[in-house]
Amino acid sequence: MIDGTIPGIPTVGREIYDSLLRYNDEFFVLADYRAYVTQQQQISRDFQNQPTWQQRSLANIAASGHFAADLAVARYADDIWQVPHERLN
Repeated sequence: MIDGTIPGIPTVGREIYDSLLRYNDEFFVLADYRAYVTQQQQISRDFQNQPTWQQRSLANIAASGHFAADLAVARYADDIWQVPHERLN
């Protein structure tokens, strides 16, 4: 991020680097990085096996009913922003 590998972002790269290594990594990005890399490798293997990829994709779509953008925004309004909003059913 700071050695010029990504062209045109020396300032942004430095800001990211500093936020992770100099200023406390407040979101614990580095703590989960190994697990992230491992999971990305599994995703790449799954993508090469189309029946597995299709099965996992369909399961993910089916499970997405538990998540709704409206619900997420309502939770942010309650928990983070602490602003009044109209309740969803």
